Amino acid sequence: MSRLTHLIEAARGDLPPWVSTPAERWDAIASECGPDEVLEIEQRLYALRLELDAVEDWDGDTRDDIHKAIEQFRRLLQLALLRVGAAWTYSIETLAGPLEGDALQAARRWLAGLPEGERLEVLKGLWHLHFRRALALMQGAQLSRASARALCRYWLQYGGHNAAQMLIKAFVPVLGEARFWQLAAEAPLLPAMAEFLDYASNGRLSETRAAKRT
Repeated sequence: MSRLTHLIEAARGDLPPWVSTPAERWDAIASECGPDEVLEIEQRLYALRLELDAVEDWDGDTRDDIHKAIEQFRRLLQLALLRVGAAWTYSIETLAGPLEGDALQAARRWLAGLPEGERLEVLKGLWHLHFRRALALMQGAQLSRASARALCRYWLQYGGHNAAQMLIKAFVPVLGEARFWQLAAEAPLLPAMAEFLDYASNGRLSETRAAKRT
């Protein structure tokens, strides 16, 4: 049993399966989460989205149950990220808030001064609260090519499909067009992300996937 599963079961206590976990108990779970739990929450959200895609439209009850679970884990992810990022000079909550002009430039300098592993963790966490800000800060984060590839793959897998076009614009100049589409073709994309990437690129993802199969 993972630590996250243990935290959820402990927070639910004697609640019967058909009763939703109250909001204050999700707060208690989040207060105990660290980076490992954040990653597991992301993985569970990914699995739930795949499960939702596999359910027929006519099965409204099942789809509703999955939607509720997704919303619960989204909320838990946000709370956990705020908790994990609270110790930084710029907390995740601060980075996701209003930042303009000198304040934004100060945040960029702070991020660039962190060890590279911490820069990645900040950008990964910020994505779920403000993906546009995460993309903007990534461009000045001075990541190595290996870290840029890792971040690109992470955002492709766990990011929302509404960011597809912005991911193309942000990473093609950094990685090169061929490398970006190779990463996208290899990543375990959610169907919606794959569809929007294909639409934004006039079918480049499908072409790259087809070329890999031949």
